[in-house]
Amino acid sequence: MEVTRARLGSLLEWALAAACALGIAALGSLLIEGLRTPRGIVRVNVEAAEAGMAPAPDPPAAIPPRAVSVPLILLHDGTELRVGERESSISAKLQRPWQTGVDTLERTTAGNRITRAYDDGFRRFMLVFDPPQEAAELRLSAIYLP
Repeated sequence: MEVTRARLGSLLEWALAAACALGIAALGSLLIEGLRTPRGIVRVNVEAAEAGMAPAPDPPAAIPPRAVSVPLILLHDGTELRVGERESSISAKLQRPWQTGVDTLERTTAGNRITRAYDDGFRRFMLVFDPPQEAAELRLSAIYLP
């Protein structure tokens, strides 16, 4: 009887040790997964987002068909250009030799839309300036990467 009790007790001890080891491994796995998952990602329902947004305006004729619109661009010298900035601020940040070609002018209902192409030696990009309703100075309305 004593031998059976000893074997049964030993078996229970090993089963309890294995259950504890599995529990610690599961908790460690959850902890590592929580540390590896970035918290800044927000899931977006694309269909719902597109339904609530106004349609994007057509790009100017000077923009190539496969060009990508971006909200900001970081130039090779560290200068940052953002949509919404004034033309005077943009002109101060860009060097004159970077401009390629001439300005393209389009007449819209709001006024004259100007498209300029640039190459800073690292990448080519195109800036679109639209006149705002409240002010006389042009504002950067779009940045395109061809």
